[in-house]
Amino acid sequence: MIIGEWKEYKKELKGGKVETIGELKEYKADDHMVFRADGIIENLRFELSFPYKLEGEFLYINKEKFLIEELTNKRLIIVQYSDEMPEDPLAFRSYYNRIIDEN
Repeated sequence: MIIGEWKEYKKELKGGKVETIGELKEYKADDHMVFRADGIIENLRFELSFPYKLEGEFLYINKEKFLIEELTNKRLIIVQYSDEMPEDPLAFRSYYNRIIDEN
């Protein structure tokens, strides 16, 4: 279900206290990614590619770990995750919509 093109529309801190960390308050949600069936994710914003892997409720992109909070045909919500600090309030939560080619 994750295979396809996704466009980020919102990014926030997991703890919700954006105002406490200054410049991060203005962080733009503009990632644009393509998850391919061969286990590669293409970040179209930065023109980079990385391996990815889904394992249960976790998504691994390169060396980063994300908890999948929601994954449907139209929406993906992931949050940065650390085994050492699973409730880190400074972890980012990212929201994506699937880009559907109407052609």
